[in-house]
Amino acid sequence: MKNEKMVAILWFVPKVLRLLLFVFIIFSIPSLSSAEPIRVVTSVPPHSFVAEIIGAQNVQVSTLIDKGQDPHTFEPTPRQVMALSRARVFFTAGLEFERGLLQKITGINRKLLVLDHTEGVT
Repeated sequence: MKNEKMVAILWFVPKVLRLLLFVFIIFSIPSLSSAEPIRVVTSVPPHSFVAEIIGAQNVQVSTLIDKGQDPHTFEPTPRQVMALSRARVFFTAGLEFERGLLQKITGINRKLLVLDHTEGVT
């Protein structure tokens, strides 16, 4: 029982820290004083939901994989690659396609903050 609680805590803490980092970014970027929302891209719909709840009107969220699409065969469209190249934050989910995509995008968008939701999960 004690070990189960420790495992739950160790799983939960990295997630909370990443969300706090995201919240800090949203509220500390000077561009928020203008009407321009922060562009956020997520790989999967659940991450989009979280980003929209936390960011509210301060974020513009795009999702790469729509409901019902197979993440194992997914290939981003040129429009999605363009959205990612203009994004400020990218929530990853540890999916295979993300690795190759990140190699391309980080060369184009050096200001992209990548938040890996699988980090610390065993």
